[in-house]
Amino acid sequence: MSETLYTSNEEALPSSSHAPLGLLAILGGINFFYTDWTVLYTYSVLIIFSFFYFIYYIFSSGEYQKILANMLLAVLVMCLAIIPIIGWIILILFILYNISKAIDGIKNLFPEACYSLAIYFLLGSKELLDLNIIGSIVAFILYLSITTTYFNRLSKSGLDTRGVLFRVSIMLLSIPLLIMLVISIMSALRNIFSFKVTPQQVSIKTPQQVSGYTRVSGVEVAGYTRQITTNVTQNVVTASAGSGAITSTMTRAITESLNEQDNFDDVQTPIKTVSGRDSEIGGWGRKSFSEDFLKNNIPPTDKNLSFYRFDELDNKKINNFIAITKKIANCPMFTTQDVIVYYDETVFGKGDQGIVITAHFLIVYVNLCDAKFYIPLNEIYNLTISGRLNKKIKFWDADNQEYEIELTQSNEGAKNIFNTIHLLK
Repeated sequence: MSETLYTSNEEALPSSSHAPLGLLAILGGINFFYTDWTVLYTYSVLIIFSFFYFIYYIFSSGEYQKILANMLLAVLVMCLAIIPIIGWIILILFILYNISKAIDGIKNLFPEACYSLAIYFLLGSKELLDLNIIGSIVAFILYLSITTTYFNRLSKSGLDTRGVLFRVSIMLLSIPLLIMLVISIMSALRNIFSFKVTPQQVSIKTPQQVSGYTRVSGVEVAGYTRQITTNVTQNVVTASAGSGAITSTMTRAITESLNEQDNFDDVQTPIKTVSGRDSEIGGWGRKSFSEDFLKNNIPPTDKNLSFYRFDELDNKKINNFIAITKKIANCPMFTTQDVIVYYDETVFGKGDQGIVITAHFLIVYVNLCDAKFYIPLNEIYNLTISGRLNKKIKFWDADNQEYEIELTQSNEGAKNIFNTIHLLK
């Protein structure tokens, strides 16, 4: 019989953190105890790896699509700025909104920057403070303590190894990122509008006073005023939307990508279920299922049905779903290891809309039917499924509140979800 899956929370550091922590520990050991190694090598390895992994993750996770979409929106707003008064107001409000979001992201980067500063200082302390072997051992122990503390904190976010490496790369790049973001915000404010001065030749008429005189014939001519044409150079100032919209949008998009998977909470509090009762504090309860039981009673993964079983999940989709469910109030944290089945309700397969079933909870995030909630499986009653074109799953909770989930991507996949809920509840 296989090992029991999906029991209550474990206190040990999750496996997703083992490899990154091990690599940092090895690099720290080389830094402190290998005589021909300098701290510049260590800094170079950390920064180069972090930079390239950051870029890789942005593209592989599809975050670049959000950035491009935001850039197109910024161009549209800049076009609207051609409209006097209304367009200017829209442009200013758009930039201020972007900056406010970017400032929130900067605040979230400060804890990362503190860890980064401590790690870089300890790594450089051997040369900076000219430590002997005893001092190097002490600094190495402190370095391991801080990195282990960071990974323990990181483990609460429920990320897989790719997500953990992304967070580590952000932490190691957090100081230059903070500097870049602050400079970008200042640049956006300075360049809300672009002013262009253009010299132009203009013909103007000016009055000229002519004094009276007497002609040769003896005729007196009285004084008069005449208009003469003169060419002068004038500077014409034109205002247009500056680069502030693009800069502020890029800054906001980057900070949103940085904080896509941020949700650290060091204090475990009672989880309120949808019926208002307290679930187990910070855990998933005591119910458990064996791997054989799950495989024998739940259909296997079938991508054509948008249905994924625990032994063949799409980690990218699951991570996107985990990130979006943090918008659900008090939703308990979970990792890919907690997922028994997953249903993808997205049209293009991003995975941030759908259903996850764990051993204890049904977690739903579907925009189409505005279903964004979680509920303990043992509080689901009168479960039904209906519909021909699209399947609708309905049920009631312990307080007789009705819930409805409309699924559009696959009727057979929706039936599999229905059967799994019925099996595990």
